[in-house]
Amino acid sequence: MKIYEYNISGLDLKNKLIFDCAIGAGEATFYWAKAIHDNGGTSRIVGFDKDLTAEDIEIIKDNLKQYCKYVEIKCADITDLHTYKSNSVDYINCDDTLVFLASTIGNIEAALKEFYRLLKPNGLLIINSEIPVLWGEDTYIQNQYRRWNLAKAIFSLKGAIWAIEPEKKSIVRILEDIGFLIDKEKEFDSKKQKNPIPCIEEWASIMKSEVKELNTSLKLKNSLLDEIEEIENNVREQGMACPGYYSLQCSKR
Repeated sequence: MKIYEYNISGLDLKNKLIFDCAIGAGEATFYWAKAIHDNGGTSRIVGFDKDLTAEDIEIIKDNLKQYCKYVEIKCADITDLHTYKSNSVDYINCDDTLVFLASTIGNIEAALKEFYRLLKPNGLLIINSEIPVLWGEDTYIQNQYRRWNLAKAIFSLKGAIWAIEPEKKSIVRILEDIGFLIDKEKEFDSKKQKNPIPCIEEWASIMKSEVKELNTSLKLKNSLLDEIEEIENNVREQGMACPGYYSLQCSKR
């Protein structure tokens, strides 16, 4: 069973308000919106992300296809959704987001506390978060390892953090301290991506832009740009791994 199908399986999707924090490229959103459609179309999703452009929103809408009518997209910081009432949301989906929240101290705790405030009593928070990809014999695993760690290195050169994969036990401890009850958890193994081209193209574009802005030697910049291009070409030829994930379903006590 795919991770999104696992997350949604068994949920009551009649007349529910669902927050998608953060919506990203909208991959998980598609599965939620389709499930809403298959269950009569009485629920709605509000998807949030703080860096969305008008172009990003249009791409997400195009990817949602006919299920777009169930989704409203907002540009907002998920650590502070004060315009929304406490105890008003049935489900919150948090897909592949903690790795980026972890780049700023306190952001994970702030987001999880905000989710707790927003959820109705017994409302559900569903978290998917990445497990670090380790070096392996398969070239597609090596490509993902190089892609992810090169991004971390480039951001480190500018005194910033690309992403941090928080351990499941640390997240569980924070959740329980806030007041969540862990209802179920599951780990999903790393696998080869079916279509890595959009992901690697977006990554390469972002990384090239970041390298050009580095305050370092031209020699180092050119070396990094060559490495980005090599990884992109390798992914096109050999593929790339999806990281493993852990899934947590948590209820508000």
